[in-house]
Amino acid sequence: GSVDAANLEYKIRRLRELADRIKRIKSALIEAVNEAKNERLSLVKSSFKEAFKKIYPYERIKDVDFESRIVRGHEVLYVKGKVDATWVYAHQMSTGENVALSFALLLAVNELVSSPLLLLDEPEEGLDEDGIRGLAEVLKKMKAKTQLLVATRSPLLASLLRSEGSVK
Repeated sequence: GSVDAANLEYKIRRLRELADRIKRIKSALIEAVNEAKNERLSLVKSSFKEAFKKIYPYERIKDVDFESRIVRGHEVLYVKGKVDATWVYAHQMSTGENVALSFALLLAVNELVSSPLLLLDEPEEGLDEDGIRGLAEVLKKMKAKTQLLVATRSPLLASLLRSEGSVK
């Protein structure tokens, strides 16, 4: 049959309009996803910073934060701490500082997506008494959403967790 040029041009114009609308929708969806991701990341950062200060109540590390990097095509968050005016990474920190970072991050992520069960083997390793007290506070907060099983050699941690009937 014959092709109506005007009808064909009309259909092409409509397809281009549809393509433009789809591009705008895609752009809006990407923006909404990024906004939601940033909000969740902000919540994680806030919880992370609060928990870190409880477990690590010292002045050496003034602040903690995340840094996003692309590694092999995937976004990776690096945790860092501010010592004086310089940011340092976990591999530059002490064992106790790494324990504080790890548990603070664990608490923050667990607030977003609660794990039904968390098994901890000597979580107090590398912490002094003040750090153990802060860790106990963090673990008590976690127990509201997560069942905890803690193996410890620390009489202090055991007594702090047992004090509210949270551990037997």
